[in-house]
Amino acid sequence: MWARICRRFGNRNSRSRAAVTSTEQPVSRRFLASHAGSTMTTRAEWIRTTFVVLSGTCCTALLCKWLTDEAEDVDYGDVQYWLSRYQDSWYQQPYDWLGSFISLKPWIQPAAGKGRVVHLGCGTSRLAEEMFDSGDFGEIWNVDVSEVCLEVMRQRNEQLRPQLRWVKADLRDMSSGSDSAHRFEDSFFDCAIDKSTLDSICDCGRDADADKYIAEVARVLKPSGVLLVFSFSPPHARMRHLRSKFNCEVEVAEGNCFVYTCRRLSQ
Repeated sequence: MWARICRRFGNRNSRSRAAVTSTEQPVSRRFLASHAGSTMTTRAEWIRTTFVVLSGTCCTALLCKWLTDEAEDVDYGDVQYWLSRYQDSWYQQPYDWLGSFISLKPWIQPAAGKGRVVHLGCGTSRLAEEMFDSGDFGEIWNVDVSEVCLEVMRQRNEQLRPQLRWVKADLRDMSSGSDSAHRFEDSFFDCAIDKSTLDSICDCGRDADADKYIAEVARVLKPSGVLLVFSFSPPHARMRHLRSKFNCEVEVAEGNCFVYTCRRLSQ
């Protein structure tokens, strides 16, 4: 039986990915190479360890290559990927890309203050919970395209943090939210926080989607508003999307995270 499984895993590497006409590295490689603590990596390590015990290192090497090939086929800019991902209870656990609130607070605190904040593409991040618990912030909104992950977060917080708001919307058009009460008007937020959401949206050369997203974020921010982008990617890959609507300062946080503090350009 194990021999058959090994042969199956050994044959999985024939799949290939179409060439990407973009100047930046596909985000799937970046997620695996730069964020060793990711859910995908954790899951792969658990499977790898189990397989070593059951079958030895030979088949495990083949399995690791199969898992890597599977990860490289992910298009993080595809909305359907995220809708399917959160159907899996494995991914419904709290998880944060690019650091905790504590590690990113030096940028979040001065940008958000007591204003109205939105976490863009919140997923199952603890960020809103930790910001709320600190008592240092005003209204905190969380927007994602997946109703499943939003419902998970609503239930997690309905007793302890009922003030947190969870809204389903396409980040490229937040004027058409899930209901009329949550169709965001122009200049609605004081601060927007992006933790690798732009990285995902522009994956696989989706530059047009990235530009729509940035334009929409600029629309919902007040003229004095700030967009904070925490990203895996350096300025040459991100500023081409941001500079049309924002003036940005770039710094580096711990863990190879670039921090873009962006202020709206005058209209």
